[in-house]
Amino acid sequence: MIADSTVIFAMKLTTRQSPYQLEELFPFLRGTAREALRLHPRREQGVDVTSSKIGGSIAWPVGEPHPICRTKSCPAVPVVQLRRSDAPMLPFPDDADLFQLLWYPQAYDEWGYNPRVEVYWRDSKTLSADSVLIPIYENHEDIFVVHECRVQPEIIVEYPYIELLSEDEQKIIWDWEDEQNDPLARYQYCLSTCPGTKVGGYPDYSGQGAPSWSGATGHTLKYLLTLSDDEWDGGSFPRWRPIEQQFPPGRTVIEEQPDGSAIQRIQYTPDEERELENWSRERRSQYHAERAALGTYLKYPMNVFVDTSVDPWTYQTA
Repeated sequence: MIADSTVIFAMKLTTRQSPYQLEELFPFLRGTAREALRLHPRREQGVDVTSSKIGGSIAWPVGEPHPICRTKSCPAVPVVQLRRSDAPMLPFPDDADLFQLLWYPQAYDEWGYNPRVEVYWRDSKTLSADSVLIPIYENHEDIFVVHECRVQPEIIVEYPYIELLSEDEQKIIWDWEDEQNDPLARYQYCLSTCPGTKVGGYPDYSGQGAPSWSGATGHTLKYLLTLSDDEWDGGSFPRWRPIEQQFPPGRTVIEEQPDGSAIQRIQYTPDEERELENWSRERRSQYHAERAALGTYLKYPMNVFVDTSVDPWTYQTA
């Protein structure tokens, strides 16, 4: 039987509150707010196999074989394990209190060139900390490597991804943004969906088109969670960089080259440059590793959906 585990974090991570009352500014958003659970993964080895965690070894039923993909001959690796007490917004079956998501770490055409996922809903009373599933990467094509992380769940409030709104509603928001002189007054990047790894709320498509997903029966799929390497970027950091992680974020700029190509680099202001002088190379490296804590090497955020209208439930990513 798995005992409840207490997790102690070296630094509590919290998200800035939105400075705007969106439902007053945009009445069409009334009633659309959803709670989401920001996981704040941070790399750490040896996290307890019975805890809510990212990657690493997880508790596994005694005698249950390690899942192997028949078509690609690669073993599944643990990606996310969450307790019901930490993530109550997940659609746990009545007899389950532990969520486990594994994936096969290769690109599958039918999964949008994402890894193929396997999901298990467990009763923790049937598991033993002495029986674990250890991640195995044994093929040079295993490109989606998950680093072991401790998580620090935080409840936040989200609004719909902008492409889920009508064209008229989007225009109203863009016109409002044009009138502001505030880096936080950017709906898509700072006021709607949280970037990074999270549970519930709204899917994050990171500037990509927002598809409408339905299952084989036409039933609308339920959004579960998003997996992403970065918790913020050059557009979203004013809101979503944790308050406790103060570091000159710089700005992402694209420079065109004489040969027609382009390179991307981080540009700092003079004040940021002076602040950076006080940071050692080791601290900079640590900071950037924390920023890309999950380290799954996904090109875009990966949203996981479930179709609960069929038995057994089926899953899809986008």
